[in-house]
This record gives sequence, C-alpha cells and structure tokens, in this order.
Amino acid sequence: MLVGDDQYAIRQTLDAAIDRASGVRVIAFSGRLGRIDVMAELMAGSLPTRSAVGGKQQVEALFSEMADARTRGVSLVVVVEDADFASVQSLESLRMACEAFATSMITVRIVLLGGHFLTHLLTQPRLTALSSRVASQFNF
Repeated sequence: MLVGDDQYAIRQTLDAAIDRASGVRVIAFSGRLGRIDVMAELMAGSLPTRSAVGGKQQVEALFSEMADARTRGVSLVVVVEDADFASVQSLESLRMACEAFATSMITVRIVLLGGHFLTHLLTQPRLTALSSRVASQFNF
C-alpha cells in the first residue's frame, strides 16, 4: 500500500518496481469504481448494467486479465489508483475476487495507491480481511 499526497512520487515508485518485475501481468485501474460488486459479477459470469465512472469497463478488463493470466500461468498484480475514493464494498469485493482467482501456482497481489484517507478507510470493520493482508505500507 502506497499512501501520500505526492501522487507523482507514488506512481514513480510503483513504476520502478513494476519495471524490475518479471513473470507477472499488471493491470491498473481507478478506485473510483462506484458500487460495483466485483465478486458477485465474477460468480455470476456477467456484468451489471449499473453505471459507474468507468466501472463496468474496468471490471471487464480485470476479468479479462485474470483469465489471460490463468491461461498463461503467470501471477497478476492489480494496481488500484485513487483507492481512497473506492467504496468499502468495491475494495472488499475486489479482495474476494482476487482470492477466488489465486491458485497454488498463481498469486494475485493488490497494490493500493491513495491519499492518507486510505489508511482510515482500511480501519472500517468490513475491510478487516483486506487490511489484515496489507504486507507493507509506504508513506510519501
């Protein structure tokens, strides 16, 4: 988790880490997903007609990348920019979808980028499972 007001520094740090990585697929999207329930859509195999700021297209892209990564047998890094704007439901749903996708051979990492409100957001009771999986936090 990368937190801070200097979004440029956060993005530079992430880009440098991604450049050094090998054998992984990276998909990045905005945390401004609205209230799309990613896990429900994954289990149903369809996408909602609800409107959100780019939400439907982002969920479609995530599912496509998950399927492609599974086919290729590579791990996946899901980068959520502006995660401090995401709803609690969206973040928890994303966590469950990524856990459902992961296998013993394929790992999924979620990288959350956002302002200082992200730290507060992760203290919400419904995000206990997600916050307990935060391996490291970098403040900028």
